[in-house]
Amino acid sequence: MSLTNATPNKQAEINNQATILCVDDEANVLSALRRLLRKNGYQLLFAENGLEALNILEKQPVDLIISDMRMPEMDGAKLLSHVAQRWPSTMRILLTGYADIASTIEAINQGNIYKYIKKPWDDNDLMLSIKHALELKFAESERLRLEALTREQNEQLHILNDHLSERTLHVEQREARLGRILNSSQNEIYIFDAETLHFIEVNEGARNNLGYTLDELSKLTPVDIKPDFSEDEFLNFVQPLFKKQQKQLIFETVHQRKDNSTYPVEVRLQLSHTEQTPVFFAIIQDITERKNNEQQIRYLAYYDSLTDLPNRRFFMEMLTDSLSQAKRYSKNIAVLYIDLDRFKQINDSLGHSIGDGLLKGVAERLNTEMRNSDYVSRNESMNSSNDFCRLGGDEFTVLLSDISQAEDAALVARRIQDALTKPIMIEGREIFINTSIGIAVYPNDGDDIDNLLKNADTAMYDAKKAGRNTYRFYNDSMNAKALENLEMEIELRKAFELNQLEIYFQPKVDSKNSNICGVEALLRWQHEKDDWISPADFIPIAEENGLIVPIGEWVIDSAIGQCKKWHDAGFVQMSVAINLSSRQFQDGDLADLIENLLNKHQVNPNSIEFEITESILMEDAELATKILGRLKKMGVQISIDDFGTGYSSLSYLKRFPVDIIKIDRSFIRDVHIDFDDAAISSAIIAMAHSLGLKVIAEGVENQQQLNFLRERNCDQIQGFYFSQALPIEELTLLLADPTAFKK
Repeated sequence: MSLTNATPNKQAEINNQATILCVDDEANVLSALRRLLRKNGYQLLFAENGLEALNILEKQPVDLIISDMRMPEMDGAKLLSHVAQRWPSTMRILLTGYADIASTIEAINQGNIYKYIKKPWDDNDLMLSIKHALELKFAESERLRLEALTREQNEQLHILNDHLSERTLHVEQREARLGRILNSSQNEIYIFDAETLHFIEVNEGARNNLGYTLDELSKLTPVDIKPDFSEDEFLNFVQPLFKKQQKQLIFETVHQRKDNSTYPVEVRLQLSHTEQTPVFFAIIQDITERKNNEQQIRYLAYYDSLTDLPNRRFFMEMLTDSLSQAKRYSKNIAVLYIDLDRFKQINDSLGHSIGDGLLKGVAERLNTEMRNSDYVSRNESMNSSNDFCRLGGDEFTVLLSDISQAEDAALVARRIQDALTKPIMIEGREIFINTSIGIAVYPNDGDDIDNLLKNADTAMYDAKKAGRNTYRFYNDSMNAKALENLEMEIELRKAFELNQLEIYFQPKVDSKNSNICGVEALLRWQHEKDDWISPADFIPIAEENGLIVPIGEWVIDSAIGQCKKWHDAGFVQMSVAINLSSRQFQDGDLADLIENLLNKHQVNPNSIEFEITESILMEDAELATKILGRLKKMGVQISIDDFGTGYSSLSYLKRFPVDIIKIDRSFIRDVHIDFDDAAISSAIIAMAHSLGLKVIAEGVENQQQLNFLRERNCDQIQGFYFSQALPIEELTLLLADPTAFKK
């Protein structure tokens, strides 16, 4: 969300009108605030403690109070609590040290402060916070002014009602009074027949706003200026007035001018029974200004004016809502507390303009990464498009409102740090920035807002102590797991660079004759210490850090090339299935890559099969349709892997160009002894064949499973009963023996 900031003239007006009270027991702090604030035209007042500040507030109104936390006699939290209760329209900013964070958070929760700023403060951040707070203050004053206009509407309605009730007046007198009432009002006033709904009288304000002449309006009804409302709907809507269940209807709607432009209005509608023919009369206020003002107030209250990100207040409300949901549904949530390393040094050495540009650049970079993240669950309670917030200064937070395991938070932390590895261009300069990130997970690291934020903040400082540009869990055991995965990521990059990864191939056999009809390419990693690393451990890490894209390109190239070699050796029946990950699928160059590799190896496209999961199809159906459409034009086969474990929507089997379904091994394991598994597997096979699709059963490990699948005409079988995944040399030997899998 982005709104235009106050114009220079408006800002100057706010500055000249604003009175700021600064409260601190240290004279040097008050002097620093005086030097910083006086150049902006503010009216400044100073107090050395909370009691002195309250005495000043008793004598004159103050628009903003800036108070230190630690003071004798009355601390800042108690002072601002008094101010919030007695002078709620006064904006409140608290200056606090790290040691006071718990008390500060409590003050935020109680609604006593607008914002807190850590000491020593950044001048630019403090000035922006003051500007923001005063804009909100004066926007609220404008809202109250608009409410006064609404009260004026009510008075006009009473006058009209009295007028229509005065039957003793002569007709000419009544019409003259009516004309004065109608045309003296700045609001739109309508009188229309309760039976025909045609306008009888319309004041000059309404004619000017709508763009119609009086003659044109006499032929129209309220339905004509509110096109989304039919006559029947209108009559049904006003029934409470006919039945005298209500004296007045007050509602907001949209009116349409003659030129088809629209504007929001508030309508106050009454039905008068004093005439021979009942009439409606309505006072209508154009609330465009009010709506804009409400939008600005919301923006000022919930968004950071520098970065357009949600601010601390937004974050606190979002965290409160997420905690409530987590407690109710036994979910895990995580808070990531992010601090930019060396930001103060950059800000001081290169200037506030560069510092502000860097904060904007970081926010834009990270906001984009969060939208693309598979690990961030969106929270819509505040209609936000992201969970990324700026707390102030160079501090940001991310809320993960539903995670399955703590490691998911580490994946997001790595994504954030990866996002900032590339420089950010600010005014022609390349700026490099790193982050220290602290992570706290509910419920292990706290079951309330105070503890979660405090522990995440503590973990962030631990990350700084560890050398910066890293992240730390508050919980040591979680941190150990995160470090283990980080080490694996480093080792995986090294293994790929040194060509230590291998492709094994698991045979797929024809269920009728047990002949090998194809293979699935599977990635294997033998660590240099002679330990095999499970794909379940390293594939997710490769997907998260993006390494799966170059690894996947190598797998596709190698597998297609090997398929061509087998064909040239006489094994023309061979097909090769290659798995595509979600990260690869989102890569814009995937289809071009596959097309180039098919041309490079001159292989029959029909012998290449790409396996994707149901979740990939559902993540971005439009993208899936586009990519799969291109792949089908190339002639390759499309297979749905692990069918039955994901969305299992029959509609996508019709929507997407699918050729093959692979029944997940979880249904095959007990298919010969479990009635439910047998019924599901039988139904999948029958359904697929009715749609003209082939079926592959994976995870076959015994003769009973094989017999069951053969009886139901499953097309192909894959599993340890025939063979595990094999290196190229061993599989090539099996291809030369047609009786290898006779069962």
